[in-house]
Amino acid sequence: MDIKRILAALLAGVVMVGSLSACGEKENDSDYSSDDAVTSADDSNNDTAEYAHPQINDTSEDTTQAVTTTTVTTTAAITTTVATTIIVPEETHPTVETVEETAEAVTTTAVTTTSVTTTTAATTTTAPEEIEAPEVEIADVPMFKYEYDAELGSMVITSYIGTEKSVSVPDNIDGKPVSEIGVYAFGECTYLRDITIPDSVTKISKEAFYGCTSLTEVNIPDGVTAIDPLAFYGCTSLTEVNIPDGVTAIDPFAFYGCTALTEIDIPDSVTEIGDYAFCGCTSLSEFDIPDGVMVIGNDAFCDCTALTDMTIPDSVTEIGVEAFYGCTSLTEVHISDTVTLIEALAFENCISL
Repeated sequence: MDIKRILAALLAGVVMVGSLSACGEKENDSDYSSDDAVTSADDSNNDTAEYAHPQINDTSEDTTQAVTTTTVTTTAAITTTVATTIIVPEETHPTVETVEETAEAVTTTAVTTTSVTTTTAATTTTAPEEIEAPEVEIADVPMFKYEYDAELGSMVITSYIGTEKSVSVPDNIDGKPVSEIGVYAFGECTYLRDITIPDSVTKISKEAFYGCTSLTEVNIPDGVTAIDPLAFYGCTSLTEVNIPDGVTAIDPFAFYGCTALTEIDIPDSVTEIGDYAFCGCTSLSEFDIPDGVMVIGNDAFCDCTALTDMTIPDSVTEIGVEAFYGCTSLTEVHISDTVTLIEALAFENCISL
């Protein structure tokens, strides 16, 4: 009997443990069930079944606790395993501190790389050291055409071929002095504004500055003795002219149509004012005829509409035809008793006289 009871109790405990360990699910492949085991125990001995029942309950509780503990432990183990599984390795996903350190390292590397690149670029684009060329003196080659006058032993400027607005005529070329501004040498150089003529020049030839409409001022050197016809014809911007003492004659049309000319000084050396010499100088308001002048040519001051007063010195003996024709502002004329000839129309159309 004792052996039967023990076997029954053990069998019941095994059935309970097997049932609980499956989390309430039956094992389909089992050859027995808990109900069959209990029935078998009852069939053998009812007393044994009653006696064994508490043992089964106790064992069940102990077994349940053991199973529960095992379950919890297993769950914890599983949780731990899962946690371990989902944690990214440190070297793959660094911490914040590691990221910051890495960023700093990357930044430093980037800066260093940029610096190296910049240095390389600078080295590449740096131009080679320039070698200074030795200073070479360049001769001042005047933009003139000229010819040698064997009789005078000097140079004559025959043409200006430059485009400068301000020009200085050289005093010598090839070691020979420049003595003359030739015929039409600067004719119609409309861009020429001022010119410097050297003291070596003694003659300003015919039409030398003809039509230089931008020329504003001329200083004629003391060595000049003759200003030929039409020398400054049509220089409409010329405002002032200084004629040196060496000049003896102002030839015909010399300053014809110089409409901006307001003042001109004629030295006592001048003996004749040629025909049309100052005709059409519409801005000329004052003019002192020096004592050395003997002849005032035909139309010498015609159409000088700004001229208001004229004194003719005792040296003058002849006043040409239409000498003061059209001087509409002329209000007073002083004529010396030495004048022996006043040609026709000398003061024609002087409406203010």
